[in-house]
Amino acid sequence: MNDNYGHQAGDNALKFIASILADRIRETDFLARFGGEEFVILLPKTEAIEAENLANDIRITIEKASFHYSGEKVSITVSGGVSEFKKGDKPEDVFNRADEALYVCKESGRNCITIK
Repeated sequence: MNDNYGHQAGDNALKFIASILADRIRETDFLARFGGEEFVILLPKTEAIEAENLANDIRITIEKASFHYSGEKVSITVSGGVSEFKKGDKPEDVFNRADEALYVCKESGRNCITIK
């Protein structure tokens, strides 16, 4: 987005996405921006398949949402990597698997969710 519309458009898009994410998660969940254009959502007591379903619902909501910048409709899509804690995992193990899953999405054309 920044390359085509500039940094202000990118910032507005991130705020737009963050508001959709915040509206879709539970009070017990945790949402944070991580890095430039990535977000992390922690979903306590949620299995990976449930998290994947939520992530896909959010992905579709964002894709269908009406985002405009300078009077022009701008298409936004998101991809997501999902993982869950397994016996003996450290937090960084789960995070690394989710990050690997995100890269699978990016390599396969984006606008999808992957569990790893």
